[in-house]
Amino acid sequence: MAVGNFTPDDLQWRFQGRSGWIKPGEIVKDRDRAWENHVLDKMGPRGLVKLDYGDDNEKAKALSMQLYEEFWLKQIRVFNEMNEQQKNEGRQYSPPSKQLREKADLFDIELVGPWKLRSKAASGGEERATPDAQRVKGLESRVDGIETQLGEIYALLKENLTGAEDKDKGTPGGKGSNAKK
Repeated sequence: MAVGNFTPDDLQWRFQGRSGWIKPGEIVKDRDRAWENHVLDKMGPRGLVKLDYGDDNEKAKALSMQLYEEFWLKQIRVFNEMNEQQKNEGRQYSPPSKQLREKADLFDIELVGPWKLRSKAASGGEERATPDAQRVKGLESRVDGIETQLGEIYALLKENLTGAEDKDKGTPGGKGSNAKK
C-alpha cells in the first residue's frame, strides 16, 4: 500500500513523535502500515489517497482533487456560517487565515466579514465604505448636529444672562442701582 498527494498543497503529518511533509504529486511507499492508516485518517479529507498495487493513478488523482475541493469548500462554508452567526448575535467577526483567503480566491467564493476593503480603482472610481466607516460617518454627522445645538444653547444662555444683568442694574437694590443702603 502507498499514499499519494495529488493536491496542490503540501500536507504535513505527525505520527508517534515524528513529523514530515508529503509534497504535491508525491507517492509515499513502503512505510509502516500504522503510519499509513493514521496519515490517511487525518489527511484523507484534505486529498491524500490510498494507492494499492495496480491502482489507476488517474482515478486516484481525480479522487484526490475531489476530496481537496470538498474539504476547502466545507471550510469556507463553515467559516461563513460562523461569521454570519456572530454578526446576528452582535459579536465580533473572526478574521480568516491567509490560507483560507487564498482558497476562497481560488474557488471564487466571498468570505463573510467587514475586512473587505476595496480600492477606488477596483470599484470603478467610487470609494465603497465598510460598515464601520459608514457608522463613523453617521456618528460624525450626529456630533456636528449636537455641536450646532450646543452653540445655539450657549448663545441663548449668554443673551439671557446679559439681559438679566441689565435688568438688575436698573432696579433698586440691584448691583448698579443708586439706592441707599
